[in-house]
Amino acid sequence: MSKVFVDVGVSLDGYIAGQNGGANNPLGDGEIKIHDWMFKQKSFRDHLGMEGGETDNVDNDIIENTFNRIGANIMGKRMFIEGEAN
Repeated sequence: MSKVFVDVGVSLDGYIAGQNGGANNPLGDGEIKIHDWMFKQKSFRDHLGMEGGETDNVDNDIIENTFNRIGANIMGKRMFIEGEAN
């Protein structure tokens, strides 16, 4: 049987997107800050085809394990319209 994992970035006050979100601003104003830590990790950068990044920390290991267990991504309408399609 398959397993489904949910992976969402959430601020401490419970928001997943800021105000004024749209096709050119998918996470809303200032909300990319939630994900800043990921852009420093080698596993994340490799996944995007980028060079560099840190490897000797737990964050990198978590990202690597997450990417390794993914068989498929389920995208909702807003994720497609505001993120992946652009």
